[in-house]
Amino acid sequence: MFLPSLRRDRTGGRLETKSWEAEPSAWSGIIARLRDPRRAWPVERAVAEGMERVVWVFKSVDAIAGHASALKIRRVKVKPDGEREVVEDDPLARLLNKARLNRLEKGPQFRKRLSGQVLLSSRGTFVEQTLNRRGQPIGLDLLPPGRTRPVPGRGGDLLSHFETTGPDGLKYAIDPERVLWFRDPHPLDPYRGITPMEAAGLSVDLDFLARLYNATFLRNDGRPGGVIGIDGEVDDHEMRRLNDVFGKGAHEAGKLTVLQGDLSYVDLASKPRDMAYADLARISKEEILAAFGVPESVIGNASGRTFDNAAAELHNFWTITMLPHLSLLVTGWDSDHDDGTEYEFDTDGVEVLQRAKAARRVEAREEFEAGLISADEYRAIAGYDPVELPHTRALWLPQGKNAIPTREEDAVALGIAPPEGTDPDSAKATAGSEEGGAAGGEGRPGERGAIARLQDLFDQTGQDGDAEQEEENAPPERSETKTEGGAQEQLAVALTQLGTRFVERTVKRLESPKLRKHTRHFAAEYKIDTRVGEQPLDTGRIVPVEAWRGEAELTALPSLVSAVPGGSVDDHQAAAKAAAQVAEEFAGLAGGVAETVARLDAGGESISGIIAAVRAVDTHAWATATARRNPIDAS
Repeated sequence: MFLPSLRRDRTGGRLETKSWEAEPSAWSGIIARLRDPRRAWPVERAVAEGMERVVWVFKSVDAIAGHASALKIRRVKVKPDGEREVVEDDPLARLLNKARLNRLEKGPQFRKRLSGQVLLSSRGTFVEQTLNRRGQPIGLDLLPPGRTRPVPGRGGDLLSHFETTGPDGLKYAIDPERVLWFRDPHPLDPYRGITPMEAAGLSVDLDFLARLYNATFLRNDGRPGGVIGIDGEVDDHEMRRLNDVFGKGAHEAGKLTVLQGDLSYVDLASKPRDMAYADLARISKEEILAAFGVPESVIGNASGRTFDNAAAELHNFWTITMLPHLSLLVTGWDSDHDDGTEYEFDTDGVEVLQRAKAARRVEAREEFEAGLISADEYRAIAGYDPVELPHTRALWLPQGKNAIPTREEDAVALGIAPPEGTDPDSAKATAGSEEGGAAGGEGRPGERGAIARLQDLFDQTGQDGDAEQEEENAPPERSETKTEGGAQEQLAVALTQLGTRFVERTVKRLESPKLRKHTRHFAAEYKIDTRVGEQPLDTGRIVPVEAWRGEAELTALPSLVSAVPGGSVDDHQAAAKAAAQVAEEFAGLAGGVAETVARLDAGGESISGIIAAVRAVDTHAWATATARRNPIDAS
């Protein structure tokens, strides 16, 4: 006998021997009136009639308990930012993972039995702790769930103690501080749990009886029962004797008996094929597996499924069945810790649970490549420690990888602003000494002069002369050699390419049969083609103005950012506003093209004439004029 409570001196812990049922509380009284005792599935019946004789119950319990016992349990400290730090060498985690918990079991064996009892015991599972003098667990024992129960207290005390019955029939009281109670809580009764066996009990019985009937039928030569008719009168004694000979039930099915006299036999029994045995077995299996939440592919039968379907079933098993089950277990192990720690299962090795994290890492890489997050932010998402350097904190635009500092002090370290109180010419030397840093750029205007020129974009009455006046009022610029092709030329080239894409995409949409369907421009393929109609062209889909506005802003922003030598947050905000102004102008151009398409279509112009009008739009002239209106080059 290895249970600590049953090894103690019986004179001290022994309770007064009375009926098994204590004085019923209000809770148990209400539930007792609602519950039909014929439907009860105590743990002994669940094991004997369910797990030990119905294959689907056995495999379901084995799959859930086996996966749970294979995972390591750990204690983690949850920081305010949500980061989880593993607490090393926790006594309980060490016990549960690989130590010997009692004289019969090690950690994985104990945890598999624990999970099995949680799934089968309607009272729940009771774990008694053996603690050392420091209050740390040094041993764990599973109390017999069928002979252990919580005892309600008096005067509003919901729990007085736990009571367990030993093999000798004597009852022992256990301090509730030494017992951990695991259960899937019942929605009405706080003193018991609820198990899948109670939901699938009828299907379990049906599956077993159908198989038993079929096996007995085959064992007894396949002859079912029927009606026996006897010529003449038969007294009561003879009738009872005949009834005893022809027994009832599955075990008596198909037996033959030899009798004297003139007898007639009428076969009235149902054959297994008449009972639709295959359908009955299939439905019972599906109901049992559904109650436990275990797909058939998880227990080893993936026939009739594609790889994707089997993978989806495995994902559903872990997310819908296993995670709630693991949560029940760690809730039982958790006590009221004041240090912000809790227990959890290490699911990092479960491949199906890492798909969401992998997808988030892919999304984060795309955001980093687009310049939306910094390298440190990506490392945090990917599970790496941040580097905490100016270059890893900065945002990097995709074209040219221009650094956008997220802190004012990082601008100097990135080499795109001179140190405070130094000669501006020293910024170039600082930039050249930074490995991987973005240089201030040759041929760029001074910091304050560039900002002033960018701000001119928002002055609707500003002219080129105003920009020149701003340059005269700006502090002296650094003397640098102008690079081949200034920022104006870069912006003009980028906007010209944007205009070319705009024209070609618009033409492709006009040529698309899908966008011409139900209009007069659709080329009929049959004598009566219902795809030809009188609807106007959908200019909203042919020329999506808002989409082109966004593309224009993304196209102009890198060239405008490269014109700002200061590199501070305010400078880049000014560049972003300038890019938005350019995007607004291009949206006006796109809107004009959309109006032209709609006007020509309404006027009866052919599709070739509309395409020619779109190709006639001089986007190159617009790009050149727009770049000149933005005084971003030091010329």
